[in-house]
Amino acid sequence: MKRPLTDHEYQINGGAWIGCTTANSTNHGDGTYTIHDGLNVAIPIGGLKVRVKSLGINPESSALLNTVAFSTPAIRNYQIIFRGDSLTCGIGTTGTGTSATGVYFGPNSYPVKTISKLTGIDVTPFYGGYPGETAIFGASHDQATTVSIVDRENYTDTYCIVFWGANDLVLDTDVAFRTALADYCTPIKAAGVKVIIVPVLSRKDSYAASVSYINITRRNNFNTWLNANYSNFADAVVDLSGSPEIFADDAPDNGTYFARPDTDGLYGVHLADAGADMLAIALHLQLPH
Repeated sequence: MKRPLTDHEYQINGGAWIGCTTANSTNHGDGTYTIHDGLNVAIPIGGLKVRVKSLGINPESSALLNTVAFSTPAIRNYQIIFRGDSLTCGIGTTGTGTSATGVYFGPNSYPVKTISKLTGIDVTPFYGGYPGETAIFGASHDQATTVSIVDRENYTDTYCIVFWGANDLVLDTDVAFRTALADYCTPIKAAGVKVIIVPVLSRKDSYAASVSYINITRRNNFNTWLNANYSNFADAVVDLSGSPEIFADDAPDNGTYFARPDTDGLYGVHLADAGADMLAIALHLQLPH
């Protein structure tokens, strides 16, 4: 049977017993957890013990022991670069700011939320993206900047999270969008960066509705193409199939996950706090944690 995480404790190399909590373990969402604190040491056979804690008059259980030895892991420092449009900026979420003020990446933007979930590792984030930006703009401007900040001397791993979409579906043709996205990602991946792409979310503001080629079919056709072709220029696509609250065609109708209106006065365009948090949860599963 499954037992709560808090029922367990672990011991490393004869040290004190440490209670398992959500702070020192990663929840995989299927009833399993990975301990990520305190394990950055060499552990011989039998040096790691896990048991169910005592409760009231019930004593602790027998301990499970590791049957193989673990060497001290290499120190890894992660550089994570966020690139994209106003969704990447965190426009519209509470306490984040507006495109008018230029105050971006507040505590409720999805990049900040994502980083906050990557506990137990050394991460340096770099934020990019601006309201109204498209993949075409990014390929012409942000691409060189992204490659230039890849730091092999101080970081062992670099990730680039790419999140364009609704602006491209308003302003660019399907072919132009797909070409620009591939053109943007290709040299970044060639520079040794792991490129992860967020698929296009739905959008239902009055501006989008007034443009004939912004529609659900066009958005879904792009995401289908992305899933089939991303491996030519990226490493992964964030799986949002389990998050219909932000990924369903009619998701922007829900004011819990999409701001209605947001701090820019737009309806159904930018993620609200709960939506940004849900995206961060899906994204962090693609990253080291």
